Amino acid sequence: MLARVDPSQAVGDLAVTDEAPRKPRGSPPSWLEDAWNEGRRENDGIVVPLEAFASYVTSKSVSRASNALRVAELYLACACAAQSSAAIARFEQRYFPVVGRALRRLKVAESVIDDLEGSLREKLFFGDSTSPQKQAPWITDYSGVGPLESWLRTIAVRAALKVVRRNDRNVELDDRALDDMDRAPDPELLYLRKMHAPQIEAAIERAMATLSTRERTLVRQHYLEAMGIDAIGKHYGVHRATAARWLAALRVTIARQVRESLAIELSLGDEELESLVRYAARDLDFSVGRLVAAPKVT
Repeated sequence: MLARVDPSQAVGDLAVTDEAPRKPRGSPPSWLEDAWNEGRRENDGIVVPLEAFASYVTSKSVSRASNALRVAELYLACACAAQSSAAIARFEQRYFPVVGRALRRLKVAESVIDDLEGSLREKLFFGDSTSPQKQAPWITDYSGVGPLESWLRTIAVRAALKVVRRNDRNVELDDRALDDMDRAPDPELLYLRKMHAPQIEAAIERAMATLSTRERTLVRQHYLEAMGIDAIGKHYGVHRATAARWLAALRVTIARQVRESLAIELSLGDEELESLVRYAARDLDFSVGRLVAAPKVT
């Protein structure tokens, strides 16, 4: 449970009050004032002075020219950074459900989820009290580029993965995999790909079983016998561009079958499923090559 914070409390240059915001003498750029007005409209009842918002946004080195700038969410983050009770309550109501959903999808224990949510709340809005050096609230790291929900999910999953690795030395997640997740835009998706690797491989194998005799011959020639498009074109007496189209069509066919299989087998949303299929497609050549070389694939 969060302690109630006096809305007039200031953190750094930020101060949130219940008074109507007043335009300062030194006006910020017009786009910043427009962004401030948009943020106020979308966050009714949460007040951030224009000068505080302008200072906050300027510190993020972003501009309105960025099509990805999420003005309303940046405004709310600014108010949370100032420890506005109303803003924190709005944030928790609107965005915190994604934390539990993401962690449960990763099969994190409920007791761990409870602890992580409490720790995340404190660090998000009040900073890391366990750090030797006082750290700013994590919410100040949100730059407004990209959805706030995705940003929150990412840091929640990273925190969970580190806890799981620390508490269970036998967990199938090595340092290199964790580093890959940290560098990736969505570590949850990479974890899902790792967790569902057997299902992905089985889906690829089932897809290959649906291929025609001619398609399977092409697969074997390309992946097992290492025949490139020039060699395939010469073998069938067609132009290399035609051979390239044949191979591209094979990949599309296999990817489509993989998607249909995963949609039936996995309980994922449409966006997650599409993303997982795209990641699987990146490894398709390797997976198909390995499967076609196996004795059971003839």
